[in-house]
Amino acid sequence: MTTAYQYDRERVRTDDLASIIAQWGDESEENTIETLAQVTGVDQRTLFNIRYKRTKSTSYFLADKILVRIGMDAALKDGRIRTPGQRRAEYHKTTVPCENVRPHTEELVGRCGGPREAAEYALVTPATIRRILAGEQCSIHRGTARKILIALEHRREEDREVKKIHDRLLRKRQQDIIEGNRERLVGY
Repeated sequence: MTTAYQYDRERVRTDDLASIIAQWGDESEENTIETLAQVTGVDQRTLFNIRYKRTKSTSYFLADKILVRIGMDAALKDGRIRTPGQRRAEYHKTTVPCENVRPHTEELVGRCGGPREAAEYALVTPATIRRILAGEQCSIHRGTARKILIALEHRREEDREVKKIHDRLLRKRQQDIIEGNRERLVGY
C-alpha cells in the first residue's frame, strides 16, 4: 500500500507536463499561467517553473492535481508523462515479437519432449511457451527470449554429447531403408 509520504515522493518529468500545459494553454486564453493558477490552486511561480522547464521533475501529487483540474489526468495513467529516469518507448525496446522466437521454441519443445518440460528447462512459465507456440499476436521480453535461446543451445550441446541426435538419425535412416526395401519387394 502506498502511503501519502511515498505518493508525494514519487516524481514525474516536467518536460512532459509542460507540453500538456502548453497544449491546454493553446486552447484557452492568452495568460495561461494566471488562469491555470486560479483553476488548479497551485501558485504561479511553481506553474511558471513547470511550464518553462526550469525544474527537471515535480511530485506526482502536484502533477495529478494540475492535470485533474484541467481534465487531462489520463496522461498520468497512459504513460504520456514519464518518471525522471524513464525514456520514451522504454518498454517496447525490451520486447521481441513471438514470431522471431517461435522456430527456436518449437525446436526446444521437440528436444525436451513437450511444452512443460521445455518451460522447466528454459526456466520460463509453461503459459509463455504455449503462447509462443499458439502463434498469437504477442511479444515477450528480451530476457525471456534470451532464456529460451540459451536453453536451446544447452540442449543441443547435451544432445551432441550423448550422441542422441546421431543415434536417432541412424535409426531413422535404417527404418527408411527397411521400408524402402519392403515397398520394392511387395510385387515379388
